[in-house]
Amino acid sequence: MLAPQPLRVGEGAGMTERETVTPARLRRINAAAVLDLLMSTGPVTGSEIMTATRLSRPTVHAACDELIDLGWVVELDGRRPDGQGRPGRPARCYAFAADNGCVVGVDLGEWKVSAMLADLQGRPLAEAVVQLPSNHAPAGVRLSAARKAVRDVVRQSGAGSGSVRATCVGVAAAVRPGGRIYPSADPQYLPGLADVTITTAIGRGVGGPVLLDNDANLAVLAERWQGVAQDVDNVVLVLAGERLGAGIVVDGRLVRGAGGAAGELALLEIVEGVGDTHGIGAVARMSGQNAVRRQRSARSRAGRSALYDLAAGDPGNVTGEIVAAAARQGDPAALDILRAVAARTARMVGVLSGLLDPELVVIGGGVSDVIDLIHDHVVQELPRWLKRPPRVEASRLGDAGVVTGAVRRALDQAHQEIRATLG
Repeated sequence: MLAPQPLRVGEGAGMTERETVTPARLRRINAAAVLDLLMSTGPVTGSEIMTATRLSRPTVHAACDELIDLGWVVELDGRRPDGQGRPGRPARCYAFAADNGCVVGVDLGEWKVSAMLADLQGRPLAEAVVQLPSNHAPAGVRLSAARKAVRDVVRQSGAGSGSVRATCVGVAAAVRPGGRIYPSADPQYLPGLADVTITTAIGRGVGGPVLLDNDANLAVLAERWQGVAQDVDNVVLVLAGERLGAGIVVDGRLVRGAGGAAGELALLEIVEGVGDTHGIGAVARMSGQNAVRRQRSARSRAGRSALYDLAAGDPGNVTGEIVAAAARQGDPAALDILRAVAARTARMVGVLSGLLDPELVVIGGGVSDVIDLIHDHVVQELPRWLKRPPRVEASRLGDAGVVTGAVRRALDQAHQEIRATLG
């Protein structure tokens, strides 16, 4: 075990004076090091813990025994350390008690509410989706849907609500430092949500703290955890379904800004060739609707196309997916729409890259069909605007990016509170 010694506590811990590391404090430090390792990995032997933490064998086993008593670690049937095939008593083997609670992530979207419940290592155990009657549904309807989605995943998983150690809710709006959203300039956008405390409304009857965060911030956390941005420290994720919003990571840190509004992209309204914050899916849909209207008003059927047929002649049926499907069939109107969407997207990526110089730009949201079709054209366009374009990738998480990031944020909160039980 490391000997007690004076320790300079760094500024990152919020202290600058010298502080004596007592034996009790040292035990907590060692237990925390072992706990952090076990929370981030699968079952390991005592020898493997020693190698990873550089702690002595007695210290490792003492820390594991303490964590077992607290309920955060379990000892498994022994196994031999990796690479050791000689006979003898199997080594003691430990694992994090990931089933000693759970976390919930919620995506409070425009058209639907999605929820995911995961164990304390982030493995999904249950998922639920509640559709909203419209994208202009009032706050009460949205919050009721969110509570239902949370109840559904708790019930499906068999976990009691008291076992939920943290919940995180993602919302398509800038989030104030105090945990409420800023009112939108558009009164029909998420009506009434700025007037309520979302975390309190959704957290009724659910154990643990409830956090609120911007959806793009959560989506970029998800990409760095499980998506295409793993091990990338400078990345911008653009959620591009209905509205454009960005999650920004610079030098490995999420950028929120002074008021929590970093990544809000109203500046695009003054960018030539972009002009607003409508997302890729919204632009494709609205352009497709206009094309169907024009074809329907034509006197002859000669000008009608696959896009018209897939929408059954009704502009209200057009979605981004239908535009993409028509483009795959070679529909001229749909191909023109996607070329225009790609050019607009390249300008948007160029603006963000010029400001932030990311290594990677990820385009996410529920528009994967459209993104796949425009990706190459966006990449080809970028050198027009940038001398050193970033890598551009489509998210592989699809419309699960926000709820996955919400699980990650809830998991971080739960782990923080678990560490606090060490004293």
